[in-house]
Amino acid sequence: MSHETIVRRSTSEFPLSTVAGAAKRLPIFGGKFDPAASWKKTWSQVALASGVQQTGTVTITRRVQAAGGAVLEVVFDKNHVGGTMHLEGRIVLPPHRPGEFVVPRSWSFQRVVIDGENRPIDDTALRKRATVEQDGIRFRDDHGTTTLPVKGLFTLNWSLFDLVTRLPGAETPVTEFTLIDHFDQRKPHHRLCYRETIDTTLDAGDTRFVCYDQLGFGVVPTTYFVDPQGRLILALTGLEGYILQSAENL
Repeated sequence: MSHETIVRRSTSEFPLSTVAGAAKRLPIFGGKFDPAASWKKTWSQVALASGVQQTGTVTITRRVQAAGGAVLEVVFDKNHVGGTMHLEGRIVLPPHRPGEFVVPRSWSFQRVVIDGENRPIDDTALRKRATVEQDGIRFRDDHGTTTLPVKGLFTLNWSLFDLVTRLPGAETPVTEFTLIDHFDQRKPHHRLCYRETIDTTLDAGDTRFVCYDQLGFGVVPTTYFVDPQGRLILALTGLEGYILQSAENL
């Protein structure tokens, strides 16, 4: 039985107010969308300390696998001192049920800072591979192997951009987990929970968001705004945000 209560919120109310006029200018994405299928989405990363200033772009491509599960391909570019930080990652998810909190099976990433002429800056490159073992997460890089102990549920920050789009709204249980931030930083004692369902008015018309909150050690509280079709439209903290620019099923 659903306990959903739909409330009316203005874009001038928190947390939508953190993106000021940018929220009003959001497009309303029409048509059907299946968040459990293969898809590609691109978000602008914005700084919110003084207005809304774009600082980066992230594209996540979800590819459903014939044997079950899915692979998330992440490409993230962010303004960096002396150039642009470029990151590419690949996250392997096991078969999962709708609404399930999915623990990744393995992942890999590489990142480097490039200068204004698209050349790698010396000593900024990093590559790592991670697999989930019985005693924790096993990381391998050019310098050897390390194990990061983790107990219970865990996920990556970019995996949450996929996970929240398949949650059951008001029926979502409060879930405790460990966040693996930026692919290799352990941040324990996190919680993901349903916040509220809101109706609001944008310049493009009326829309509805199902909202979820993430709270925990080492990060600013984050609210995720998912439209009724399963698109993550906004991910907002008090310091930065991610605003959806495009979304399509593949």
